[in-house]
Amino acid sequence: MEAAGTGFYFSTTQRVFLVTAKHVLFGKDPASTNLVAREGILISYGTGKDSELRATNVVALDELWKRGMIRVSTTHDVAVVALGERDPASSAVRLGSGVEAKTPNLGLIGFSIEHAVRFDEIRAGSEAYIVGFPRSLGQSRLSPSAIDPDRPLFRRGIIAGKNPKKRDLVVDAAIYQGNSGGPLIVKLSPSLGTEILRIAGVVTKFVGFERVLTDNRDQGLVVEVVNSGYAIAVPMDPVLDLLW
Repeated sequence: MEAAGTGFYFSTTQRVFLVTAKHVLFGKDPASTNLVAREGILISYGTGKDSELRATNVVALDELWKRGMIRVSTTHDVAVVALGERDPASSAVRLGSGVEAKTPNLGLIGFSIEHAVRFDEIRAGSEAYIVGFPRSLGQSRLSPSAIDPDRPLFRRGIIAGKNPKKRDLVVDAAIYQGNSGGPLIVKLSPSLGTEILRIAGVVTKFVGFERVLTDNRDQGLVVEVVNSGYAIAVPMDPVLDLLW
């Protein structure tokens, strides 16, 4: 079985993790403990001195799951995968068993724990960015693809609101199949004239609304769920709780 989604690298002083949505790894059933694929292929991009760099890493998900190197939240749709250990002095990463670098000369570049902000630090109205692989876009069967499904796309929006009961973030930015697990980045202004970017959460799903299709007598025929253009993101709080 094949599945696709988005994730991001996240590091503490000692380890490097892959962070993604739980359903990207285990499917839509929140109670599932069965991986949707035994192996994961991680594609990431960075900028070299003269050109763009593409790194590929292969992860034996089944092996890491059996060894306890994958942790999932019991309250939110997030998961973390331990990929290797980090040398605090040199920032070099030593990949663990079950993780293979297909491009060994390219390191893992991602967010550091000091760049994370928690739910209570985020304000509604803040500018936000979403990065992901919306592979369902532009894949028309009638014409060549409009986008490269193996390259990420950026989207800009705002933090539309916060749900204190569920501890979720509502983002005014449309997402599509393949965006799940991607990072939510916010722009903060800690002081006058200062702006910084911080990792704020994990994109998990779009907010839908019901549209009723009727006939000429206004009788409902079909009810379909349509993408509203809003997205839900889990804040970094439950992600940070999973790290070790």
